[in-house]
Amino acid sequence: MASCGANAATATTSNMKRQNKHYATFCKRKQGLFNKLTELSLLCNVETALFIVSPNDKLYSCGYPNADYVLRRYLCTEKTPQRVNRARFLSKARLSKLNL
Repeated sequence: MASCGANAATATTSNMKRQNKHYATFCKRKQGLFNKLTELSLLCNVETALFIVSPNDKLYSCGYPNADYVLRRYLCTEKTPQRVNRARFLSKARLSKLNL
């Protein structure tokens, strides 16, 4: 008959393997997002920033030309109300369609 200690050790090992797998997946996905962001920035000539917080609360950032620069620029720009309700948007779309 197996002791309780053996079951606990197996559970701990299994949990560690699962955590390692999750971390590896996180790293691959994060790198994929950073690559796509860089590609978008370069191909479309736009400024971008992406911030990711890992499961262990570590902050990762990527941006073009620089994530901090883009964030500061966004936070410092004066916000103008650009909200358009759906009905107004659809009516403008219909009018522009008729004018073609």
